[in-house]
Amino acid sequence: MKITEQTVRKVADLAKIALCAEEIPALTAEMDKVLGFMDKLNEVDTSGVKPLVYMVPQNNVYQEDKKQPALNVEQVIKNAAQKSSEYILIPKVLDRSAE
Repeated sequence: MKITEQTVRKVADLAKIALCAEEIPALTAEMDKVLGFMDKLNEVDTSGVKPLVYMVPQNNVYQEDKKQPALNVEQVIKNAAQKSSEYILIPKVLDRSAE
């Protein structure tokens, strides 16, 4: 497949990229070069190669869940940076005055 300037303009439009007229010939050549590399990759015989999902083997990366005793209210409140009675105080997250 040969990349044309029209193709470059279409791709730029889809990607919402503004191109000036001077950039289009260089990008056309660059995209054509990239597709040339893809054509070479398509010629490689991979019939005996298993598909690769991850670059590094992934063997059960998660730990088993272990039941542990929960913290009681006093322990949680003790660790809070700001507190009031049995409540943890946090900075305001939402400003409802704009509603």
